Amino acid sequence: MDSSARSVFLSYRREDSAGHTGRLHDRFTARWGAERVFFDIDNIPPGEDFIHVIDRTLDECVVVVVVVGSRWLEVRDSAGARRIDGEADFHRLELERALQRGIRVLPVLVGNAQMPKPGDLPASLAAFARRNAFEISDKRFGQDAAKLGDVIEDVIEQQRQRLENERKEQELQRRNAEVAQREAARQQRLDEALARAEEKRRQEQARQKLREARRRRPPPRVPRVTEAEWALEFQRHEQLRLLRSERHWNHEQVMTMHAERRMAEWRSIEALRR
Repeated sequence: MDSSARSVFLSYRREDSAGHTGRLHDRFTARWGAERVFFDIDNIPPGEDFIHVIDRTLDECVVVVVVVGSRWLEVRDSAGARRIDGEADFHRLELERALQRGIRVLPVLVGNAQMPKPGDLPASLAAFARRNAFEISDKRFGQDAAKLGDVIEDVIEQQRQRLENERKEQELQRRNAEVAQREAARQQRLDEALARAEEKRRQEQARQKLREARRRRPPPRVPRVTEAEWALEFQRHEQLRLLRSERHWNHEQVMTMHAERRMAEWRSIEALRR
């Protein structure tokens, strides 16, 4: 039995099956412990809201054992109306909430009782009439109660196995999500690296094209100047310079020096042009 939940919820009507339910409670508590079995007389402290306690307890339980006696349908209130028909009837609320939550509801017939028909029940309890019941005979009460305990054990084990499978499935999904996240991050890093490599390749191609274009570019065109033109231009500039200068010594030497420099510049330009 799971130690983290009550597991067994005993639901009954005092006017109908208090004695049988009390005996079942004694056997269940001896088998599983009082803390694992909900019995309203023992488990609802004074001053507690009954509905809140029922809701809280049903959330912890695996199986609801509904004890049905021979007067289960016919128990009436002070006005003479069937209590099962009252929307505020606590026993009815227990069954409705258990059915709504999808908890295993196990009818237990005592005192030669019969399962009610769907038409005998409120519409909200029609599903209860379709539940397969377990019958306990007064002559074989101890034996039948032990068999009922085994049935409940099977239900608890099925619930435990279901919860374990859900836990494993959730763990598997968590691990798969982590693997997928890591794979996505790795793929993103790979894509970014490939993008950087591609960008670097494009930049290198652009630089290579620029270098090739520069190599293929023709040299700057140098205007063709004849030696006579250079000499004439040189003489003109020198004459103007000498006319503006107050110093006219060694005129022939200066003319010769500048003529040689100009000729050297002209030959350098002709060499570049070729």
